[in-house]
Amino acid sequence: MGAGTFPTPSGGSLSLRFVTLTARICAASLLASSWIGEGRAEAQTTPPASPRVLVTGRQEPTPDIVSSEVGLVQVEVVVTDDLHNPVTGLPVEAFRIEEDGAFRRVVSFQAVDLAGAPTSEPPRVSTNAVDANVNQPRTFVVVFDDLHLGPEGTIQAREASEQFITQHTQPGDQVTLIAPGEGLVSSVVMPGGQAELAGLVSSLRGRREAASVLTDYESFRIVTTDDSAMEKRVLERLRDAGTLPSQEQAEYVRSEANQVLESARTRRRRLLSAMASALQVLTPAGTRKTVLLVSEGFVYEPGDPLTYEVIAASQRTGAVVHFLDVRGLTVGSRPDGSRRAVRGDATGAEILATITGGYAVRKVNDLGEALDRLSQEASHYYLLGYHPQ
Repeated sequence: MGAGTFPTPSGGSLSLRFVTLTARICAASLLASSWIGEGRAEAQTTPPASPRVLVTGRQEPTPDIVSSEVGLVQVEVVVTDDLHNPVTGLPVEAFRIEEDGAFRRVVSFQAVDLAGAPTSEPPRVSTNAVDANVNQPRTFVVVFDDLHLGPEGTIQAREASEQFITQHTQPGDQVTLIAPGEGLVSSVVMPGGQAELAGLVSSLRGRREAASVLTDYESFRIVTTDDSAMEKRVLERLRDAGTLPSQEQAEYVRSEANQVLESARTRRRRLLSAMASALQVLTPAGTRKTVLLVSEGFVYEPGDPLTYEVIAASQRTGAVVHFLDVRGLTVGSRPDGSRRAVRGDATGAEILATITGGYAVRKVNDLGEALDRLSQEASHYYLLGYHPQ
């Protein structure tokens, strides 16, 4: 994630935070504060209190016909006001692109407004590009992560998924439901497939086994980083609970940690493989795709190739991953009450959302607002294209 401060015509400055998704650092900033006022640009793990611009950079795959040919880089920009409402109608002059400290000319610009567009007609698009092929319906992928859902989390996951499908989609939307543990992949077009998809969600169940004596994150820290402080905390917790054997206590904890971590890795691989496969079949066109990962989360391990594969697929297709942290919605009822451990168990999903330009939702009272927000962001956005150095 990068940051920068940019001047505006009014003499002020615009602070911008952005996600680096390619080898280059790409940023888009609003220049004309008279249109929306001073603001911020960010792509982060929790919905900000007063967001202005959400930026997702992605590299469009371009054939190398000539070795010196430079491909087109597109940056997706979502502009919202203080109430998270989309700001539409901004001209190309309101934006600028900077790469590695140098300004780049905007060679293509598309202001996309898909909300309420008739399904029989192309959506409203204003552009100065030669090829402005943004005439596809909205695309959503709901990932019901049954591999990382226990009984309590399953209830919240069903409710959230059904709420999104029935209340936050519109006619013409293409919605795909994935349940990796079930092996389920079902795609429908709204509104005809709404009842079918909601019925499938209600039948899904979590496959996560009962919690072990260690969390996934605790196991990861003990096994891969030899975290003695973490191991000590686990030993103390198990002693207080009276669940430690009388002999070889340290060996017992390490043995359990290895088993828990191996199980966590297996579940994570299955989930990410399913997500990568789903993203790879999406059309890599200039339309925004939204992925809603409904999960209790998974641990991030640096160097995990499947995590990078999902990120790369997201870049190619312009998909943004939002993480609905089901465990965060039910954390108050966890027996160990360890909020820190819960957050650690969700680092992989949180990072995935951050890097692809999405955010995480953790409060049940924010759920409806967050689902409405991501639906709106899929309808109102700007596509800025430039040629990198």
